[in-house]
Amino acid sequence: IEVATAFHVSGEYFKICKGRRLAASEGIVPTEEVYNTLLTQLWEASFSKSLVAPPSNQPEFQRTGDGWADLGFQGKDPITDLRGGALTALKDYVVFAQNNAALHAAMIQYNRDQHATKGTAWFLEACVSIQLTVQLTTTAFDVVPPAPSPSTGGTGKMRKLTPSAPSTSPLHFTHRIIIYLYDGPKEEVQTRLQTLHALYMRAFFELWKREKPFIMEYQGFMEKTFYPEASQLIEAYLQR
Repeated sequence: IEVATAFHVSGEYFKICKGRRLAASEGIVPTEEVYNTLLTQLWEASFSKSLVAPPSNQPEFQRTGDGWADLGFQGKDPITDLRGGALTALKDYVVFAQNNAALHAAMIQYNRDQHATKGTAWFLEACVSIQLTVQLTTTAFDVVPPAPSPSTGGTGKMRKLTPSAPSTSPLHFTHRIIIYLYDGPKEEVQTRLQTLHALYMRAFFELWKREKPFIMEYQGFMEKTFYPEASQLIEAYLQR
């Protein structure tokens, strides 16, 4: 099924999406200073607004330490968890924490409560965020093929947007999500991608709290619950 209206899809959209994808997989390795700056911003966004207290085993920012586990990183050095997401994933997580303070704090507190009561339905927030960045970036780039250039007989301007999920990502973009992402000024593409990332994080948390799966069932939860239901929740958010 195709969206009935054809939208102007300039090369700038694909440059931005392609840039995000390359930065998430093949980009130049950032300097330690760049990582330090972003990690400091993430720490401050997570614990400076008094919505949740900093971890008792790491009350102040440290580049490495056990306290990063509270944000869902698996090791003492959060950079080792970025994997295929690289700098793009870290930037998206920082923006999410800065712009969604209450939701971010609720996720941190939920997992702390799970650990305090020896529950098994905890999750790794940072790892979820990184995974969604990689899949969202891939889907955003692949969902609409670049318009043919004038040199090949095309106008280079108009394409019909087709909401078919690419094989490289399990996320499925519906009509409303595609329209939200592409029907706007090119200057907003990066912001809209990060907004979608935050909405998918919100959808994940709502579905996780509803199902409360065992942490070892994470992948099954993503495949059987999150991926089939997330886009419908995103559409509902975009209608508000």
